[in-house]
Amino acid sequence: MPTDNPLSHRIRSRIRVRLGRLHGDQRGTISIVTLLVLLVFTMLLVMITNVGRHADDKLKMQNAADSAAVTGGVMLARGLNGLAHTNHLLCEVFAITAYLREGQQRNAEAQVPEILQAWGLAGGDLLQAGFAKFPPAGQAVVQRIPFEQRAVTAFGDEHAAAAAHFLPIFESVLEYELIPEYQRTLVETVPHLAVSAARETVRRHARPTNPARHDPSNPNLVSRSLQPGDVPACVLFRSNTQAIGEASDEVADAFAGHCPVHSATSMGEAVALAQRAVGSAGAVLLSPGCSSFDWYGSYVERGLDFVRIVHELLDSGPRSGE
Repeated sequence: MPTDNPLSHRIRSRIRVRLGRLHGDQRGTISIVTLLVLLVFTMLLVMITNVGRHADDKLKMQNAADSAAVTGGVMLARGLNGLAHTNHLLCEVFAITAYLREGQQRNAEAQVPEILQAWGLAGGDLLQAGFAKFPPAGQAVVQRIPFEQRAVTAFGDEHAAAAAHFLPIFESVLEYELIPEYQRTLVETVPHLAVSAARETVRRHARPTNPARHDPSNPNLVSRSLQPGDVPACVLFRSNTQAIGEASDEVADAFAGHCPVHSATSMGEAVALAQRAVGSAGAVLLSPGCSSFDWYGSYVERGLDFVRIVHELLDSGPRSGE
């Protein structure tokens, strides 16, 4: 029978010994466990980062919507303050104009001689009085009459000089209705300023985190197709009050080109339109720009109605928006 080569036998023996040792050797086990733990922690980190990014986007969008509403409200309030100040200014201009016209016409000065004559009669009665202190008082009144006449004349001259200089200015302000014209301009301009502020807020803050991009000059640019919720949508309440009714078209024009604009005649219709616009990846925010007092008695009632409608949509079918 053939016998094994001693060298081959020795090699096989060493291999069996090594394999036996490998079965019981625990060196390097911690490396495998560490690798698995690092993999789990990496997945958790990616999940936390993703959730944090979405939460941060939602907070930024909420802050942007609130900032737009607050900015528009503040600008409207400042416009109303301007109207109040110009109303006071208009009353003061009327009063000053009446005062200067009196200085120009000097109608009151013609009544002074009759008043001073009455003073003279009163002074004469005091001079003839039997009480010791009355005659000196009557004498003082009689002596005072010429000085009073000169004082009235000097004041009339000063008043007439001021009227000759300033009265044409104030009359021009009233004749050309400069203050009412300013008020009309203010009423027309302030809503546009509020809308422009809201539009600028949308332009700066309402941006998707991972927008769909397409650059013809750079075909290698990584891009994706447009998804629901990438472009912010605006749903406008078209109310029956005069202020909101007039402003709704201007708001729609302001947002045109920046985001889709939809019109709604009720809160339920507005929420349904917003739900269909954002899809499953977006969020619906209630950010009122007007009071809506023709629909609701208070801001709280409007907010509660919004919450109620959202809960009804969530309870009635599968969730397609937040």
